[in-house]
Amino acid sequence: MKNYKPLIIVVVLAVLLLVLKAMYFPALKDDTNGASTKPGGGEKPVANVEGYLAKTSIVDNNLYVTGTVIANESVDVRSEISGKVIAVYFKDGQQLKEGELLLKMEDADLKAQLRKVQAQIVLFKEKKDRYEKLFKIQGVSKEELDASTNELESLQADADVLTVQLKRTSLFAPFNGVIGLKNISVGAYISPQQIVASIQQINKIKIDFAVPEKYSTEVIKGSKINFSIDGNTSIFSAEVLATESSVDVTTRTLMIRALADNSKGVLKPGLFVNVTVKLETTKDALMLPSIAIVPILKGHQVFVSNDGVATAAKVKLGVRNDSTIQIVEGIQPGDTIVTVGVMGVRDGTPLKFTSVQ
Repeated sequence: MKNYKPLIIVVVLAVLLLVLKAMYFPALKDDTNGASTKPGGGEKPVANVEGYLAKTSIVDNNLYVTGTVIANESVDVRSEISGKVIAVYFKDGQQLKEGELLLKMEDADLKAQLRKVQAQIVLFKEKKDRYEKLFKIQGVSKEELDASTNELESLQADADVLTVQLKRTSLFAPFNGVIGLKNISVGAYISPQQIVASIQQINKIKIDFAVPEKYSTEVIKGSKINFSIDGNTSIFSAEVLATESSVDVTTRTLMIRALADNSKGVLKPGLFVNVTVKLETTKDALMLPSIAIVPILKGHQVFVSNDGVATAAKVKLGVRNDSTIQIVEGIQPGDTIVTVGVMGVRDGTPLKFTSVQ
């Protein structure tokens, strides 16, 4: 008798496989619209997105850079000669006027030398006068008269030198300004290498900043800028005073200097400032939210709704600010652009807008 047990097992397994197929892999059917749902032939899923209606607006093209506050005039006060300080006439942080006396140095020895020379000048002047009279009656030679004249002129030159040295024993304020902290005291011996104090004129201040070379022709003398400082919400204004004569070959930037009013004394030399340079105003700029821009291999693109279907449009970018970017070409005013959900959109994706701004 034949053994049918293996055949029975095979038949049972085949039946089980058919049952499992029927339960978990039912046959695909055509939908009511007759569209196939087989792999590769089904409809694309609809993407829920948010949109933005492209429109024109007035946009300022601003350049944002950093700069530094410097005094309108600044100088380190030093003595031109060495000597002992006998009097100091200023206080720390004092407002000064041009020509105001700052300190006095010992000058007794110079005064004594000057008196001696002046006495000699009197004697040699009398001697010269006698020689001139004698020369008229041929009592002295021309050489003797010339020698007397030279001696007198030499003494007068010595007197001039001593007079200049006496003036250098006094230090004066070179311009109106504020003096800083003094570095000397009465009785100190100072030399030309030592800084007595610093004087700065800050009723007006200068702003030094640099711009990239491509903007070097747009920022010129007379241009207006705005700037701000940390810890102060005020916006200050200044006018470009001058520009450097050449572009820095290392940084490829052009140094700019602007002048601003500081009559209230809020701005201090050395402060860090954020500078805004207004370059131009575009009256019909097409601006889009930055999140709508998709980087691609050779540029950027956005997705435009075309009868509810996403269409990729390559765009050329212009100026940008904190949240928007100018579109120079690629779309038109009135186009609906995908913003939120753009990463799940491809060319040809059906779109469902939950909101449009």
